[in-house]
Amino acid sequence: MTIFALKGSLEEITPTQLSEQTCSAVFITDSAHAEETLRTANITYEGVISLRDVVFCKIESQPFCLAGTLSIPKLLDIKGSRHRIQFFIDNKNMVIIDDEEFSLRLVQRIQRSRHNQGESREHFIYNFFSEFMLRDTELLAEHEQKLMELEENVNIALEFACKQVKETSKSKVSNRHDGYGIASEFYAGMKLDQKKVDESMKDFLRILPTEDDAKAVEAASSLKNAATGLVLQATKLAAQADRIMHDLYEEVSSYTTPVEDYLEGQFEDAEADPEAEAEEEKGNFVTRLAEGGYRRIVAAPKPQRI
Repeated sequence: MTIFALKGSLEEITPTQLSEQTCSAVFITDSAHAEETLRTANITYEGVISLRDVVFCKIESQPFCLAGTLSIPKLLDIKGSRHRIQFFIDNKNMVIIDDEEFSLRLVQRIQRSRHNQGESREHFIYNFFSEFMLRDTELLAEHEQKLMELEENVNIALEFACKQVKETSKSKVSNRHDGYGIASEFYAGMKLDQKKVDESMKDFLRILPTEDDAKAVEAASSLKNAATGLVLQATKLAAQADRIMHDLYEEVSSYTTPVEDYLEGQFEDAEADPEAEAEEEKGNFVTRLAEGGYRRIVAAPKPQRI
């Protein structure tokens, strides 16, 4: 059991010195000495103390204190094991139960890095929580960077596949029906590999109740191969869709609408006619008349009366 008096700075004291203090204190102990420490801190808790049952973070009001748990991922094993902590707070003291000395290291870090270390329970709790959340933003930024790199690599692979399909295709996609037939063929291949992934997952689930690790390794390998096949088929489908899109777009873009033809003719005629050019140099807008010649276009005047 380690005791820290809350005097602005966290001062480590002995149980004997505690009886001479009037200030609040923080007690850090392990689960084997939890009940003894709670009695020393004069905190009454009627529930069960078990760090094994700590699976998430919570805080709840008890008849004589606030009781809470912390389940904190370890930085070097975020998806694996966790720091499990129980804590209790009454109107004077706070008790932290931790079997791994993680809480003690946090307090020592507060002592080294903070000027105002905790003149009250509230200030100490703020510093304590801030200390283990300090690197969360850094880790989130690292994971975001990895996801961006993964997405970039996927896009590079997809661009390479699209380029290969364009280079090896012997004919262009002539119409939308032809494009749908090509897409359907590769979509069917992707759905077949999706079915293999589903079956591999079901096989993995079936062996979970057993203690056969060799079968688990085999099932994981099968799942990896099925997922790899699905990614390959999805890439092929995306590459073919890119080919269909470009071939049909080239076909569509070769046509012009009647309006485009008319505007193009008007533009060419206006540029070729000296009279139109002379008017445009003056800053006027003109339009060609059906019977020949040009008419100046002006803004409509503001009506005086309707």
